[in-house]
Amino acid sequence: MLEILKTLFLKTLLLIPFLWSIDGYPLNIQLDINNMLFRDNYIFFVEENDIRILNPKTREFLPSLSKPLNSSISLTKDSFLICEWENFRIENIDEYSTKIWLYILGEKEEIEILEFHQTVKSINCSKQVLLLETSIPQLEKKYFEYDFKKKEVLEIDKVKDRKIVNSWRNKSGNILVKRNISNIVWIYRKVLKF
Repeated sequence: MLEILKTLFLKTLLLIPFLWSIDGYPLNIQLDINNMLFRDNYIFFVEENDIRILNPKTREFLPSLSKPLNSSISLTKDSFLICEWENFRIENIDEYSTKIWLYILGEKEEIEILEFHQTVKSINCSKQVLLLETSIPQLEKKYFEYDFKKKEVLEIDKVKDRKIVNSWRNKSGNILVKRNISNIVWIYRKVLKF
């Protein structure tokens, strides 16, 4: 009896990949993607000024959300965390060159305001560790890490994954987004065959 159950279980496992098919289609608009976020089977294309929201099941875009030009973004429980930065001209070494505001999109009150002597911008948005890079092309490219618990900035060698990203996958693995050499974005979804 146990042997029959093992055999049935193995046959079922072998059939599972055949229950799924891949639905793939290109987007009919050009996107200048800085980042991509996934939540509840929605894809959030983060561009310079906008967050474009795609429902990959219906293949329709929802109304775009605007975001500040000089900012990075991440998802919170039910909204977006924004890390907006501004660089300032300084007259002496004691002045701060960069100010970063952390806040929830649509809310007026900041979660935190950070000031840095380095002229940097945020390349991720997080309340644990903030990754920074020099923001002016004339400066030597350097990377920093700000630890919120320790309240300190450390220079780091380099940031992993700072190459041009051409594919993204959501955590459950059922949605894959690829950008080809012609900058056309393709969406692939795993769907049940029946």
